[in-house]
Amino acid sequence: MMSVRTRLDRFLSMTTGINRGAVRLMLAKGRVQVDGVTARDIQQIVHQFSVITLDGTVLQENKPVYFMM
Repeated sequence: MMSVRTRLDRFLSMTTGINRGAVRLMLAKGRVQVDGVTARDIQQIVHQFSVITLDGTVLQENKPVYFMM
């Protein structure tokens, strides 16, 4: 799991092993979606509960869990 907040290009680079230059090209081509919206900005901030997909493959889909005590 990643930290609470990070930039989209850094997240994609860390999870896929692709260098950031190639990540920028993927974003420009519209291959990445964050929460169902096509992402184009490399500076976009994503958090641990963002749903991130690359070419239709889910890279991250965390859901919060609440415990009642």
